[in-house]
Amino acid sequence: EDEISNLVKLDLLEEKEGSLSPASVGSDTLSDLGISSLQDGLALHMRSSMSGLHLVKQGRDRKKIDSQRDFTVASPAEFVTRFGGNKVIEKVLIANNGIAAVKCMRSIRRWSYEMFRNERAIRFVVMVTPEDLKANAEYIKMADHYVPVPGGPNNNNYANVELILDIAKRIPVQAVWAGWGHAS
Repeated sequence: EDEISNLVKLDLLEEKEGSLSPASVGSDTLSDLGISSLQDGLALHMRSSMSGLHLVKQGRDRKKIDSQRDFTVASPAEFVTRFGGNKVIEKVLIANNGIAAVKCMRSIRRWSYEMFRNERAIRFVVMVTPEDLKANAEYIKMADHYVPVPGGPNNNNYANVELILDIAKRIPVQAVWAGWGHAS
């Protein structure tokens, strides 16, 4: 167990980039380090990432064990039910444009594929100004539906909270993502 413990501690030192001193690591126990179990003489460590929890096998046979392969659900509704929630989000209004909107949709689609094996389980509605349409903006192509909004300064569109709420109620959507800048 000491050999396994030392391997885990060294691994954590490398990942934390020196945030732990050697003296403080020596006093940690396996449970303090987040080790969930010992299996076949190898330590398993639970790590979280934006795409979920992952088990990482420590030692010579170190590899990532994707716990989501064993944990997929068919739909957002099943996901909410499984975790005891009461609000299903299947459609999101993206109240932003440009790279902010693209990054949001890519991230949610990646998560949706990992969780539901369907990148389009969550649909996107985007707000589009005449300027965005003329520029043939990437985020418009990625959306499932778009709503034309007035052009000009962002007070007329992406920073106009009343307009955003009106669109969210009319469509209807279950969530609004304001992103950064504009209305955030």
